[in-house]
Amino acid sequence: MTELLSSLSHAVYPSYNWTWHGLTVIYGADAENQSHCEARLLFPNGYLLTAPMLIPFSLLALFIGLYCSGVISSSGRLNSLLYRKTFFLYGLMMTSAMFTDSLIPFNAVSPVWKIIHLLVGLIDVTFTSCIAASFFFNGLADMKLIDENSKKSLIAQIVMYSSIAMGWIYTFSTGSFASGFKYLYIFLILGFCGSYVIFEAIFIVYRGHREGLGYLILAGLSGGGGLALMMKVPVALCLATTPFMGGQSWWFLGSDLAMFFIFKFYMINHKVSADTDEDVSPSIRTPPTSSAVVDMIELQPLYIAQ
Repeated sequence: MTELLSSLSHAVYPSYNWTWHGLTVIYGADAENQSHCEARLLFPNGYLLTAPMLIPFSLLALFIGLYCSGVISSSGRLNSLLYRKTFFLYGLMMTSAMFTDSLIPFNAVSPVWKIIHLLVGLIDVTFTSCIAASFFFNGLADMKLIDENSKKSLIAQIVMYSSIAMGWIYTFSTGSFASGFKYLYIFLILGFCGSYVIFEAIFIVYRGHREGLGYLILAGLSGGGGLALMMKVPVALCLATTPFMGGQSWWFLGSDLAMFFIFKFYMINHKVSADTDEDVSPSIRTPPTSSAVVDMIELQPLYIAQ
């Protein structure tokens, strides 16, 4: 068994080109003899489309970001301002990632295209790290360590996001992409998103409500699994699925699933009015007063939607 796993880990993806009506599917080693578990499409005019599966996953992410942000905005849930901002940024980030990692041609020789690719890539990775930091602030707010509406909280977020942006600008200007990717991407995502999961676990224990816990677990597994596959896709998995599902594709799909599960967890578990901080869960709601009847009528569609 050990020898089999070792052989798979050192295996090379098969290389082949397949042409259909002028469209060439390129799979395997590239010009630098780097193996890819992801097919590329070469069009008759010379345009090279990298990782085509990222396009539908990015469009799905844009829908998830905008839709969930809108629903959260009108939900009256706890810390809705922070959460809707996180989902909105996610939609924008994945849209920029679609251009950076797929639509902008990697084989472009024009200096203009190269500059555009660098600028969009800078926006992409900066948004990615900022979203991870945003989840960290979400957890702090749920733990009541910060107030989402306070000036101190806003200043702390601005300082954090600005520091991340400056870090990525320095990385791009110096060309130190290896260290930048390691610390500003991998470490920040693992640290901030991991902290969020820990904060939410404490939050659940503190409030005594485990509703939606399964969605939180699924979110952690989806996001963590996608990140792991982005770092290294097992050859056996690549060959057993499709030549269009490489590491980035699994990462994009895992991110979409994670955000959807977090949305479900938030809507089910955070049934607290942002203004009164009183739990409005139907199972423990006290007999309503005349004013509470109005609140129940307004909140009722949310329970139906769930």
